[in-house]
Amino acid sequence: METVRRPGAGGISNVLSADQLARARGLIPSPELDALVRYHPNLLIVGKESAVAPTVLALMPDFYANVCRWPEVPDRVDSEVNTTLIVPEVGCLTSGSLDRLAEWLDTPFGRVQIVSTSSTSLLERVQAGEFPASLYYRLNTVLLSLDH
Repeated sequence: METVRRPGAGGISNVLSADQLARARGLIPSPELDALVRYHPNLLIVGKESAVAPTVLALMPDFYANVCRWPEVPDRVDSEVNTTLIVPEVGCLTSGSLDRLAEWLDTPFGRVQIVSTSSTSLLERVQAGEFPASLYYRLNTVLLSLDH
């Protein structure tokens, strides 16, 4: 069985069979998948790690070629290079890390797509005052909920 490897996911298992990739991509309706590929919006993926990791890996071929993983990010991104930043378990970041992420996002540079994951609902944390609303709405351009 063919396996697919993609560097840069860090912390997410990077070996899936071609069948597993196809199944994970098949969970995303075609119009939404087309929008993700064409426009590279920020994406918040919520669900159990067992569902989130294969989904991120299945989508990686559609991310920008330059992939970084939070918190190992450069101070600046070359304005000529499109970048995808993966922020695993964004809901578990400390308030200092959340502030640093918000500052990083406010730094002007080239096109950056943010793909963040969470095993819990961030909206509930926003409503409880435990997660910054401004950051939530920046990360949550497209919500992909895997809790079915």
